[in-house]
Amino acid sequence: MQDPNSKQSRPLSVGMMTFHWAHNYGAILQTYALYHYLNSALRLDARLIDFTTNRQEIINRIQPKIRHGMQFPKSVGLFLFTLLHYRPLKRRQSRFELFLRDCFTSTKRYRCLDDLNSDFPTFDVTITGSDQVFNYRILPEKELLAYCLAPFPSGTTRKIAFAPSFGNDYIPAEVQNRMEGYLKDFNHLSARENEGALILEAMTGKHVRTLLDPVFLLSAGAWKTISRPVEKIPSAYILCYALNGRHSLGALAAKLKTLTGLPIVLVTANVRNGIKADRIVYDAGPREFLWLLENARHVVTDSFHGTAFATLFEKDFFAHIVTQQSAQRIVGLLKRFGIENRLAQRPEDITLANLSLDYSCARQNLAKGRDVSISFLQEAITQHHPMI
Repeated sequence: MQDPNSKQSRPLSVGMMTFHWAHNYGAILQTYALYHYLNSALRLDARLIDFTTNRQEIINRIQPKIRHGMQFPKSVGLFLFTLLHYRPLKRRQSRFELFLRDCFTSTKRYRCLDDLNSDFPTFDVTITGSDQVFNYRILPEKELLAYCLAPFPSGTTRKIAFAPSFGNDYIPAEVQNRMEGYLKDFNHLSARENEGALILEAMTGKHVRTLLDPVFLLSAGAWKTISRPVEKIPSAYILCYALNGRHSLGALAAKLKTLTGLPIVLVTANVRNGIKADRIVYDAGPREFLWLLENARHVVTDSFHGTAFATLFEKDFFAHIVTQQSAQRIVGLLKRFGIENRLAQRPEDITLANLSLDYSCARQNLAKGRDVSISFLQEAITQHHPMI
């Protein structure tokens, strides 16, 4: 932390490159966690580098259009479903945009890699991560290089990778060749998953630590201070957070309902989710999402960050894997906390005997992991800057 007797006239400036633009609960809340920790706990001058391309903006728009190549009836159905729920979806979008506006300070907007190359912002320290900022499957090459901090010349800023994810356990040689030169230029490297750490070590020849996702930098109590209640929610309920899952995730929620007798509250932005619920919340922003998790009796989710927050709030939860790409992230998180038994792929994996979760071991593992992550962050930022 900043020494009040230091002759340093200003706090160190820190730029953050991450998926702050995404209307995704995990993306925006992991951004908030790191930003808040840097500014509040370390008392630094952290800002978001507003790298928001046109492609990224389109992802967030509500556009019920008929796409070329889709079957006509399905396209019309999607169009009508979206129109039917347009107002709550629009509220959801507005809540994300308000959260971004109210909680962060950022640079001017950069629309592409060329914008960054021609006029990159200057910071004492530049951090990339967390989330899947190194995932070549979801990022075009020029966006991927931006998150590798390619536009920032060597020696102009201290480069740190804080708990980034590749989202995969294998990277093609041609992608590694494009990334490794820039990654070797980092002063400190870390990864969110063990597989990612191994990839970085092979690419750079440097030692790479495995850290917790930034959401774990903040306590459950800290998250509760920014949550916002949702109206017309039962006093006791099963929260189903569906990111990718449909019928398979719905079957798990239905099994929980059968065992507990509690209603299902579904939070999703997918208007054709195929999950039967007693209450569907389409308009939850980041604050409402936190409240729904905080107050749920049970949680079932196919999301990495849904699993992370269920753990933080010490909920009786079950995590479900829908896509192979998400397996290593979710399984790795459960193993790290010693709660692998919270993985449920079939309804029969949920029984009365395993409804409740003993958090004594997970709580200790979380505390250790948080200490390691905080130590890495402080050491990486304060090296050569002992006044902090």
